[in-house]
Amino acid sequence: TSLEEKPLLHFETATVAERQRGIPFSFKDYLALMDWTARQGRTDKSGAMARDLPPLLSRMDIPPDQWLLDSRRFEDIFHRRFRLAA
Repeated sequence: TSLEEKPLLHFETATVAERQRGIPFSFKDYLALMDWTARQGRTDKSGAMARDLPPLLSRMDIPPDQWLLDSRRFEDIFHRRFRLAA
């Protein structure tokens, strides 16, 4: 059986009267958590990330704020590449 893909909930930095409707932290914190989690796997497995490897955006020399802006406009920025690949 295949698992149904579901969209990621929105990020909220505060909850009102304990009614949580989204992920209770910022997108930046979520990415840091995903990065940390990826480093906790077994280092002898294919695709493992070294624990001492700098974060991806640092390795690519991309400022986090710039990445957030670009990721929201990804198709607009790279539409030509998508059109040629299709």
